[in-house]
Amino acid sequence: MHTDITPVDTFRRAFHTDRLAVIKAHGPETFDQAQVLYQASSGERSVVIRDAYHALPGGAGAAAFLQGLTEGWWARRQTFEGQAEPGEALAPVAGLYARYLPEVGFDYSVEFGPEGPTKAWRMDGRGKVTPLALPTDEGMFRDQTGTFFDPRAGWRWLVGEFRRTGRVAVAEIQGGYQIGVRQGVPDDPNPADREDEQLAEVFSRWDPHDYDTLEFLNGMLAEDLPLPGERFDEWLGEAAAAAGAGELDLFVLAESSEFLACVEDVAKERGIAVEWIDPDEEVRLAFHAGPLRLEREFSFPYLQTLHTGRSFVAGALAYFGPALDALDEARALLDTAKGALAGHAVDVVDGTVMRVRDGAGREVRRFDLLALAGRQPFHGEQGKAEFLKLIGWDAGEGRFLGDGTRDLRTCPVTGAPARVGKVIRPARLLGMDPRTLVGMPVGDHVVYYTLDSATHSTPITPGPERDLQAAEAAWRAALPDTPFTVTAARAVDEAWIIAGFDAGSMVLAPGRVKAVLEALDQPTEGHRYGMAPHPDVLVVAHAPLAGGALDRVRQAALELQRAHFPGRSYGMAVARELDLDTEPAQGLVTLAD
Repeated sequence: MHTDITPVDTFRRAFHTDRLAVIKAHGPETFDQAQVLYQASSGERSVVIRDAYHALPGGAGAAAFLQGLTEGWWARRQTFEGQAEPGEALAPVAGLYARYLPEVGFDYSVEFGPEGPTKAWRMDGRGKVTPLALPTDEGMFRDQTGTFFDPRAGWRWLVGEFRRTGRVAVAEIQGGYQIGVRQGVPDDPNPADREDEQLAEVFSRWDPHDYDTLEFLNGMLAEDLPLPGERFDEWLGEAAAAAGAGELDLFVLAESSEFLACVEDVAKERGIAVEWIDPDEEVRLAFHAGPLRLEREFSFPYLQTLHTGRSFVAGALAYFGPALDALDEARALLDTAKGALAGHAVDVVDGTVMRVRDGAGREVRRFDLLALAGRQPFHGEQGKAEFLKLIGWDAGEGRFLGDGTRDLRTCPVTGAPARVGKVIRPARLLGMDPRTLVGMPVGDHVVYYTLDSATHSTPITPGPERDLQAAEAAWRAALPDTPFTVTAARAVDEAWIIAGFDAGSMVLAPGRVKAVLEALDQPTEGHRYGMAPHPDVLVVAHAPLAGGALDRVRQAALELQRAHFPGRSYGMAVARELDLDTEPAQGLVTLAD
């Protein structure tokens, strides 16, 4: 039987073919793609417009995703934005929007007709495409694909299933990762020890050797975990109150080796090897990129993934991705230095520190490559030249600028004038021994001082007249002359989100925050609540944020961090009260265009 192939059929097949190639190239980090087929009213010409998007985690379910596509992307694409022929009208006849589901290895796409979404498609790793009905809720989406569109939406749906049936509800996120909801008992100190016939029946379906973790997301034990945020109360919706009161138990049955496999996949995409370190006290991972080596703890990001409602893939990207990106860039910077520093030997010490020695074997410079990675893009020949300039190398003279002066007024790299800065970083992500810095531990973070010139930010190391008191005094003295550029700013849920290099560290200086708010024409009296979710983003609100408002602000902050400083998108989780009844302490504040 002969079947006519329509232009839409051809368009769809080409889209899926292209999509399969992108997935093979990018693996678990495949971005969203969309295409629209426009046809001229005469029928003689057709045009395909392509879009690409970075999918931010947002907790929205499949139905909300469809609605957002229809009202957002598809509505915008109703008008052809390209160059049409004179007198020609081009109208959209079909569209496809795809999102990769790395948890199950499927690519999920939604097809649109002139009136809106018409059907969905599921493509496997071989390129086999299966038509699907449009999902009406998370349960239907999971039945179609084997996973939830978003685990947080899956949690909300699962609570609804438990309430509807009155029985323990369990669902799989991906291999080695089950989530469940059961009846809770308020004030139960350890729900894992409570006998439950329904739960025992559920657990009997699986081999106990397939899982090594039973974790409850709510309850007394969960509250003791030092998690920086994004707990269930921010994204579970109206059921969060019942879970917080212990009326519901939210539990996870998981296998840590499956999470490790996802971390290894993310590292493999960057050509980085993963070493499992199993000491007596805590499990750690070591990442190897050539001679570079970076250690990170494993257990905390694993638990953080479970408690924040992320899939294993999303957790690996969120909690290890930024460090892996920095290590990958550090390797490229090391290769650039080795090829450019004529007459000098370049090697690596202390895992990520580049040591430079002259022809006589004398050490002339040290640079922590992780501190340089992510500061600015160093791509192409121009990028390499910028990096060499950044480390103070004069290619024309074939030597380093500056003489390595170690006072608190001079850049040790270039010899240019410098000011003392103060930054805060999570201790577990520092990437260097804090004992080698002038600074102090503050809870789970480290506050340390830097020497900042126009091109460099160099951690201050201890020495004569370079102790904590001297650095603090120099920092305070420099504040009135320290410039700051607001790269972007937006208001979300009555909070201001401010992006700029090292903006997050402004939580250490209320006077700096006041100066920036004045530049934005915002009120500056009284107390505020400051939060630094990422190193280059500061959130200022009148009171601590909670629930859905906090979740929306976090998503907006991550979007700004990734848009303006993508190489530094690791989490900071710093928050403190700010007393703005003080004098502004900031030099010129510039608002970027």
